[in-house]
Amino acid sequence: MSLSASPCINHSRAFQWAQLLIVTSIHFYVDIFASMMAALLPEVREIFHLSLTRGLELIVILGLVCNGMQILTGHLRAQKQRPVFMPLGLILGSSMSFLAILADMDNYRLYLYLMVIVSGTGIALVHPEGLRAIHNLEKIPSSISTAVFMTGGFVGYAGGAWISTEIVIRWGMKGLLWLPVCTIMSVVMMVIMKIRLAVETEEDNENTRQVAPDVYRIPFWPIFVMTVFSSISTTVIVGMLPTLLNELEFALDFGGFSVMVLGVAGAIGSLAWGGWAHRKGELQCCVWALFLGLPFFVAYQFLLGERGAFWVLVPAGFCSVAAYPLMVTLARHCQWSSLGQRMALVVGGAWGIAAVALWIVGPIAEHIGVKTVMNFAWLGYLTAGIIGIYLKTKWKTC
Repeated sequence: MSLSASPCINHSRAFQWAQLLIVTSIHFYVDIFASMMAALLPEVREIFHLSLTRGLELIVILGLVCNGMQILTGHLRAQKQRPVFMPLGLILGSSMSFLAILADMDNYRLYLYLMVIVSGTGIALVHPEGLRAIHNLEKIPSSISTAVFMTGGFVGYAGGAWISTEIVIRWGMKGLLWLPVCTIMSVVMMVIMKIRLAVETEEDNENTRQVAPDVYRIPFWPIFVMTVFSSISTTVIVGMLPTLLNELEFALDFGGFSVMVLGVAGAIGSLAWGGWAHRKGELQCCVWALFLGLPFFVAYQFLLGERGAFWVLVPAGFCSVAAYPLMVTLARHCQWSSLGQRMALVVGGAWGIAAVALWIVGPIAEHIGVKTVMNFAWLGYLTAGIIGIYLKTKWKTC
């Protein structure tokens, strides 16, 4: 099944770009809460007296909920054009800001876990409808709109690490309570800009197969496996890097800053690779991107003790991290189930499995050291690239 733009709305290209920027900004905002716990983990562990394993457990639960719920809700409202889950998700997702007041409550650990579950649910609800919203913008090429949308998530996830640590350093945990103000602004902008969702029809599916037959022959599950391995590498690196840098006696905000550098580089790279993929093919560019970033991740391990090592994360993120949106675009065109389910799996399922991988890695890191685990965190990108080469040999024009 492919998607069809809303028949009752035919806005200009400029207006659709404005809509794309609004949906992208919402993706940026909600993903701030997705990275907040990892960035603030050293501070959270101190306030709530948590071990590394318990602290990583919070990150894992957040990942499992916000990704698993996408799978459960991805197929819902498939024929509805008005977004409902997006505004609801924004409200629930921002509950992560209440981290500021939990330490003063009785049974604060119970509420800490509850807050993570509620926030993760909200983050989950935004993503499937957000992807359907950008696919409703038929006057913008799909590789470009997907890259722009995913850029918002990358920058939000990465920037959220730095933003949250800067807020806590300057104003303490209670400074986070100002973030939900953006929730109200985001919901209002959705209404003003008349955001609508794409729906799927069999007629569109037949038409698009004739336009790009090679793309539509690519099976979904190998692409999904690629996203899983890529997501595992990104999750382990982002989840453990702030803790590792804190152990190396760098300031709390430097860990958040380093994660932000990696994510922003990935965001910029996703735009660049998205533009090239529109001409060269998503699969080909995806393979190139995955492999080109690997030497820089390896080099970063040798330079970790140096403050200037964060510069190496720029080309690493620009290439390997930026390959993920291309996989999302490929999954959009694959033949399996509905668009909502495919998007839920490559966005929610992949990152959910990556969260489980982090859960497994947590006790290992506590036993053998975070740095040792980080030395091999890039292997997921390598595996994804190898699968991409295999697919490339079968679909040479993609």
